[in-house]
Amino acid sequence: VQTTRISQALSMQAQTTTEFDGMIWTQITLTPNKAIQLETLDLIVPIKGHYAKYRHWPGEVALTGNMGREDGWHWTSSLPERNYLWLGNDDLGLTWFFETMGQFQHADEKNVLELARQDGVLYLKIHYVGKPVTLTEPQELAFGIQATPTRTRNGRWRSRGNGNFLGAHVQEFGRSEVLTRYGSGHPEPANLDYY
Repeated sequence: VQTTRISQALSMQAQTTTEFDGMIWTQITLTPNKAIQLETLDLIVPIKGHYAKYRHWPGEVALTGNMGREDGWHWTSSLPERNYLWLGNDDLGLTWFFETMGQFQHADEKNVLELARQDGVLYLKIHYVGKPVTLTEPQELAFGIQATPTRTRNGRWRSRGNGNFLGAHVQEFGRSEVLTRYGSGHPEPANLDYY
């Protein structure tokens, strides 16, 4: 799908491709008609609050687990070392990802990503421009969105892991443990808040 929007100051061309598994890839080019000043440029994705219980953010320290669930909860971060963020609940989620860092050249490096809850909605905000900048050349943005899971799951999916089962004894070089949680399957439905 191709979209074009034109204003007095700039034009926007967007091309969106959807693949067989539901992955959506969008490329946007903003072209100024003359030098213009941008104060901000954000991608905002609203997600109904009950679908956004957990996050997985591979920053300097991987941040996986619960998020604040009350209106007013707020979190910001710099760009991750790996180019993605997953948000979801016990059954489904949404991944935002990108390929190149160059599209963030005008961003505030310490405040590129923001999550904020307001009126029962979690807002995923990506700040491409975080400080006033004079745009004289085309600015290109490219990102993907992927819904998870990408296909219907087998009825026994929670008991599947790395070929091991809960309670299995595993020995690896330098350690030995009984698998009771990670690596032996997915979270037990009786205690999902543990994760």
